[in-house]
Amino acid sequence: MRIMKRGGPIAAALVAAAAGLAEGSKATAGAWTRAPGETFLSVSTSTYRTDDGGYEEMFGALYGEYGLREGLTVGGAAELSRPTGPAAALEDRLTWSAFARVKLREGAAGDPLSVQVGASYARQGARAGEPQQRATDGFEFDLRSLYGRGFATSLGDAFYDAQAGLRLRLGDPSDEIRVDLTAGLRPRELDDGRWLALVQSFSVLSLRNGDGDQSEGFDSVKLAASAAREVRDGLHLGVGVERDVAGREIDLGTRIKLFLWSEF
Repeated sequence: MRIMKRGGPIAAALVAAAAGLAEGSKATAGAWTRAPGETFLSVSTSTYRTDDGGYEEMFGALYGEYGLREGLTVGGAAELSRPTGPAAALEDRLTWSAFARVKLREGAAGDPLSVQVGASYARQGARAGEPQQRATDGFEFDLRSLYGRGFATSLGDAFYDAQAGLRLRLGDPSDEIRVDLTAGLRPRELDDGRWLALVQSFSVLSLRNGDGDQSEGFDSVKLAASAAREVRDGLHLGVGVERDVAGREIDLGTRIKLFLWSEF
């Protein structure tokens, strides 16, 4: 089975869905590591608007990862958030990030358990997707554990991925606990299995250990759904929607995204 025997298709699906989100590079490609020498690239764009219309933005991200050796994948991303509409006076925000993912073990079903260490640096502007938060320029570090599994269903190949992590944010902002869940299905009877459907949830819980006016941080829960089609061998085009469903100290809003990914 392709989805159970090889990490690439699963990881690519997770990355592509995550890359269109407000903080694309900080959601990861899942527990799977890439084969040595294998490369993955994705580009995405999205629009975000709060329910009250007080904040809008355009967001773009370029993401890549590379199988450095067996069980070790490295990667990085560049992201740009540009406030628009009533928020056009705010500055753009540019974020650079890098990470390393190490597979600790792989079960009999090809289910990996991995750890990942990442770092990012942001410059200027409001935080993408979190306009009501003060700017948090500077370094952040992300430590997380990841587990994934692929399996067969009567409809086609499926998989799930679960991640739990700690984000350490230098300076005034509060540190955060993050929990990300993803499930995907490639229906075998739909267009010869060229389509992939994804549902995701992203949860943030502030540790409320910041300083000054950012001491309390924020909490949030986002739900997302995406669909992508393989337009040619190794190249996928997808669309998705993400919705803020609950939160503390944030405005709720909706994001619409478009993404393209390729692996080689």
